[in-house]
Amino acid sequence: MMHGSKILLTTRIREVASFADERCLHELRHLTEPESWELFQKKACLKSDVTEFRFSTEMMVLGEKMVKHCGGLPLAIVVLGGLLATKRTLGEWEMVSRNVDYLMKGKGQGGVPVKIVLELSYNDLPYHLKACFLCLSDLPEDEDIRPIKLIQRWMAEGFVSLPVRARVGEVEDVTMLDIGMSYLDELHYRCMIQVGQLTKYSERVKFYRLHDLVRDLCLLKAQEENFVKVVLMGEDLATTSSYSSSSITIRRLGVYCKANRNVGDNRRRGHVKALRIDETCNLHHVRSCQFYPFGNKLENFDWRHVKSIFKGFKLLTFLDLEKTKFHSIEYMVQRIVEGKKLPKAIGNLIHLRYLSIQDSEFTSLPSSIGNLQFLETLDLRHAMHKYDGTITKIPNVLWRLEQLRHLYLPRWGICCVPFWVKLRLDGLSKLETLHGFNTDTCDVRSFSTLANLRKLEIIVYDPKDLAVILESPNLSNSNGLLRYSTFFICGSYQTREEESLLRQVFGYRHLHRLFFRGSLTELPDALSPNLTYLDLDLSTNSPGLKEDPMPTLEKLPNLRRLDVQGGEWKKMVCSAGGFPQFIALELRDIDDVEEWRVERGAMPSLLDLTIWGCKKLKEIPDGLRFVTTLRKLVTFDASQQLKDRLREGGLQHVHSIHNYY
Repeated sequence: MMHGSKILLTTRIREVASFADERCLHELRHLTEPESWELFQKKACLKSDVTEFRFSTEMMVLGEKMVKHCGGLPLAIVVLGGLLATKRTLGEWEMVSRNVDYLMKGKGQGGVPVKIVLELSYNDLPYHLKACFLCLSDLPEDEDIRPIKLIQRWMAEGFVSLPVRARVGEVEDVTMLDIGMSYLDELHYRCMIQVGQLTKYSERVKFYRLHDLVRDLCLLKAQEENFVKVVLMGEDLATTSSYSSSSITIRRLGVYCKANRNVGDNRRRGHVKALRIDETCNLHHVRSCQFYPFGNKLENFDWRHVKSIFKGFKLLTFLDLEKTKFHSIEYMVQRIVEGKKLPKAIGNLIHLRYLSIQDSEFTSLPSSIGNLQFLETLDLRHAMHKYDGTITKIPNVLWRLEQLRHLYLPRWGICCVPFWVKLRLDGLSKLETLHGFNTDTCDVRSFSTLANLRKLEIIVYDPKDLAVILESPNLSNSNGLLRYSTFFICGSYQTREEESLLRQVFGYRHLHRLFFRGSLTELPDALSPNLTYLDLDLSTNSPGLKEDPMPTLEKLPNLRRLDVQGGEWKKMVCSAGGFPQFIALELRDIDDVEEWRVERGAMPSLLDLTIWGCKKLKEIPDGLRFVTTLRKLVTFDASQQLKDRLREGGLQHVHSIHNYY
């Protein structure tokens, strides 16, 4: 633990807190009536379609009455406020108030139980949002809820539908993903889910979380509706008693793989049941199957369970095998992973709309995957393994998946089958998301046919391939569909024609993240104002950038992270007012830089600073003492003079300073 760190333990059980340390026990009080009302107003006005919305006198009276019923409990107040945030008329508020009064009958004066408020909010959800909410019931406790993945599951199960105007073509730029995101926002506004973490550089929601009491409600309602069944899978369960599924139609299945130690509490409460392999034949009605490996590796016995899915679950629309890994084997005194090939029988799951083997150890896909004509999402990211040094094999049939909307390819380590051709994508006219399009393994001629792209990640090694990509209509400035793009560009760009290609890429308005590895003699003047992350690796043997890039880069209004490696400039200046959104800076092996000046007012939001090498840099800029947000400074293999200056002090406001080597 770092010096000055503290551990905060939270629990609703006093005995647990007392066991940890009675001397530091702090019991949270209930909110006062003014505090309760202030919190309620913030939540109830969170989602207002009227810009100047104000509570009427009658609504305030009703609101204060309902808030008093919450007894000062923050969760009850927040959920009640989230419920009323969707109600704009006095009549709607009166109906909610009557429901609260009805539920309060016989409850005494101790305040309305939180579970009652939660149930009231659940009952008020529109029908489609109830189904979306219940999809969370197979999640393990404290599991992160990734927004895009959850929405794609809703899409696969048919819970998301485009509005009529979009279906008839009146609104071209609305996608199923957009509609699903509005559903997710609605659940958040109603406080049925909570923001768990924002992404560091774009400040989008990275994942949501379920409050444990909300999760209890979700489990209860899913059980009442027979919405989903969660089962344990593992050879140690072969003799365990299980439930009979023959009399119950199960349409959604959550599979906890060898997770006895992970789900003990859920199992005691009856949420999780054991599953024997012979019972999978009774699950032919299953539409959705989600695996949770919990970091466990599957034995051959477990693999039989997985293969049974491809044979028996003919109505499956959603299949998630993310992080499925297998036990290693001993070979020549080394431990290697015995990867698996997805069974050929996957081609029989003709209703499948979502398939993920992200971060798994499947070695290859069968050509029968081309039979999945309704597939909308295919996630193969990081599908790499360590078996005999081979790479993931993908058959050249993906172009046949005409309904595919979201394709996630591994950035590196793939091979098209047959190996002498490149992966074709020319039949995917409906594709909206393309991740990991590598010009070394994918046919660049296919790119111009992807006219519906909204989000793109592309890796380019050859200037000739980059020229073909840039000529595509889906990258033209007149195309309003593409919203977000990430470019990885590697190679030498020395000629005028090649430098012109770079200027086009650097200036694209939809460019948000750029990673450049190669030689660059001049930094383009016009850069995309939407850039949030820029990584420049100029450490090549070719002539490098000689002028300080900071005067150009500091003008980018949305840049939040900058990594610079190599370069031949000797002086570096960060001007006042520059880098207004900056939070992270990494300087690596800029061997010629001798002076770095930071003016007061530069980088006002900087949090993390890392310096690798830069042996001629003798001191940290004095102007960093004005960057009061700086919390972490790390140096690797820095000059002895720079290390000595850091030890002398001058940056007392920085919480963490580390020197390595």
